[in-house]
Amino acid sequence: MSAFDTPTVLIVDDNRPTARILEATVKGLGYRAIIAVDGETALELVEEEPLAGALLDLILPGMDGLEVCRRLRAHPRTAAVPILLVTATEDLNSRLAGFEAGADDFVTKPFNRRELAARLRAHVELAVMRRQVAELHGALATIRLISHEFNNPLTMVLGGMDLLQMTRSGDGSNEEEALSMIGDGTSRLGELARRLVSISDPCFKESPIGAMLDIEASR
Repeated sequence: MSAFDTPTVLIVDDNRPTARILEATVKGLGYRAIIAVDGETALELVEEEPLAGALLDLILPGMDGLEVCRRLRAHPRTAAVPILLVTATEDLNSRLAGFEAGADDFVTKPFNRRELAARLRAHVELAVMRRQVAELHGALATIRLISHEFNNPLTMVLGGMDLLQMTRSGDGSNEEEALSMIGDGTSRLGELARRLVSISDPCFKESPIGAMLDIEASR
């Protein structure tokens, strides 16, 4: 099950009351919340939990929020996860630094829970749509590849049938070769058909833009 079947949101905040308010907001959207009080713990959690989003405080003990944001963006599992920075500062330079670190949005403390929920939901749903588009593109690429591969075995089958037809007016010496061509071509067509069927229950792999169809696993 992916993060987008049951969305899980990472909350990184060392202030317990704030973290609890964020948790209640996340759960109010029907999402699951996991909480880290520092950046190191947050990075450990992403190794275990597939995420649909992250709410990240800028001021943290040890590693600050900007560095956590950079590392989340650099990590294959969280490269496409929407990150909202929750901060008490409205300084333009701080916001620009946040965007440069890879943040998708800012929420200013003290925050309005309804606004936070709306922003978080919008970003999570946008990430879901991007993932679906990536999956669709991957599936279409696989279909195009397989469709192209149909040409060679189909040519073998048709060529074998022509050769078999020709043996009817001759001595039949080419019949074995013709039947072999038809058999090989038919076998390859069957394998390609099975690969097409596999797309109805596809396997996906992670990429910097989300999940992509794993062509090899779909063979």
